[in-house]
Amino acid sequence: MQQGYGNINKALCVNGKIVMKTSGKMAVSKIINSFIFVSALSARLMAATIWCNPANTGAENGLSEVTGYNTLREAIASMAGGDTILISSGDWTAWQGMSIEHPYLPPSGSPGAYTKIHAKSDWETRVPYISDQGVGRSYVEIRGIVFDSRLNPTSHVVVDWHHTKFIRCGFLCGKVIGNNHCAGFGSADSTRATNQYNLMEECMAWGGGRYMFYCKYGKYNIFRRCIARHDYHDGGGGQDDGQIFNFRAYACDYTIYQNCISLDSDRVENFSSLQSEAGGFWIGDSYGAEGNAIFGSISIRDVHLPYYVCSNGTGTAVMDNCVALDVRVPGYTTLTAFILKNNSGLDVSHFLGLGGLGTGFDGFYGKNLGSFTVKNSILRDVAEYGILGVADNSYINHYNAGIGTFGTGSTTYDPLANGLKYPLRIETGLPLASAGENGCAAGPAILKKIGIAETLYGEQGWDEITGESIWPFPNENRVKLLMQQTVDGISTNAGFCANGTGLYGGPLTLTSYIWEYLGNPCPADICSGTYDNVAPSSPSGLTIE
Repeated sequence: MQQGYGNINKALCVNGKIVMKTSGKMAVSKIINSFIFVSALSARLMAATIWCNPANTGAENGLSEVTGYNTLREAIASMAGGDTILISSGDWTAWQGMSIEHPYLPPSGSPGAYTKIHAKSDWETRVPYISDQGVGRSYVEIRGIVFDSRLNPTSHVVVDWHHTKFIRCGFLCGKVIGNNHCAGFGSADSTRATNQYNLMEECMAWGGGRYMFYCKYGKYNIFRRCIARHDYHDGGGGQDDGQIFNFRAYACDYTIYQNCISLDSDRVENFSSLQSEAGGFWIGDSYGAEGNAIFGSISIRDVHLPYYVCSNGTGTAVMDNCVALDVRVPGYTTLTAFILKNNSGLDVSHFLGLGGLGTGFDGFYGKNLGSFTVKNSILRDVAEYGILGVADNSYINHYNAGIGTFGTGSTTYDPLANGLKYPLRIETGLPLASAGENGCAAGPAILKKIGIAETLYGEQGWDEITGESIWPFPNENRVKLLMQQTVDGISTNAGFCANGTGLYGGPLTLTSYIWEYLGNPCPADICSGTYDNVAPSSPSGLTIE
């Protein structure tokens, strides 16, 4: 946009004066349009930075941290589109006026000038919740804030927002009841026209709710490098009681998941009930779905259905380089599988499914309408059908993987002895490294970040496999510290949040937890970072300089 504005200025200005070569109504029109463009540029250059500091008990004008507004409501009320709010570090969840909610919502920005609400330092600011009640906003960026609604259980969902970015935010949802979700993008517009081009990047959702990361009637939305864990569910006895997932795209098109992780969500004693449809990722439903995709994503210890893809008989979806490990809570025999495809087309490649030995558990299960293609993948330890309803399957390495007809190029190596040392890559020089089609590897490679940071769907690099390693996982030490707190009565000394030491000799981290899941020490080049054990600050004893 800077280049575009520069070109406009050159076209309009000579020696500081606006020059037009046309006359009459056309000239007036062009002068007016020129004024609008120049005014827009001036507004962008004059965008204000406004401080919010709840610890301030003195004069308030928002011009500095010392004189910051002591409520977020006041700071938002002073905003114009394109302005930025900075919120002082501290836990402000018990302070009045610190939620982002209707009617105290930031104004929309514009393509070249987003309205922004940022934490002073990522992860070090907590506020109660964000909830707009369907008013809608656009071109808004929210960064570094932890939303924590435990004191007043509320969903962190925005409705009919578009071109919105949540960057490095945490969403801890309190004990909401019924059909209420932890965080995400909602809409009541079934045409998918209003919930579009949103981004959730390097965020996490945990605590209570029906769906943790939720998207309804959306289109062209991205969830990138996000983490979800289901800690608590109270369905309230309604028809949806127990139908829960960590990532949910309800009647959405072109919803994309890149490097997302769904994990440690099988502590069923914390759920009021479980229906047959419950698990990690659920994209699509009977309202139709087209163009959805899951890339480089991971499910560990989800219930029933790590991946569930469905539609209304039309539409297609893609899964590439994904993993499902250790499903210890199977559901109904017809609705339990590493991947269940129902009334949708689905193409799967380079998948790993390992550890589904509960009664009735399947590997790849295709139901009803729509094609189902699986290739270059690995199955191990499946109780029932390894493959069912997948006519087009090839180059699948299967071991102790149940019954079914495996297609061309399939092999029967024990993967744990033939190249699968870690769940995220295949070791070179061993059989699995060339067991795929045309000598490629069978199994996943989840090693690089997918999508250039902060890009929206369709922008340059939005779906690029970058050269940047995804491991250690971004912000993982701060993520663990935050997710070691959850709703009352639920222990978090489990899974990757447990205290202890990894097999590699250092602290147990998200990265070591995943890499070491098959029992081998994390490689030194992956698990060698410095452990950040500094908790987010609180307002007590805050000194303002």
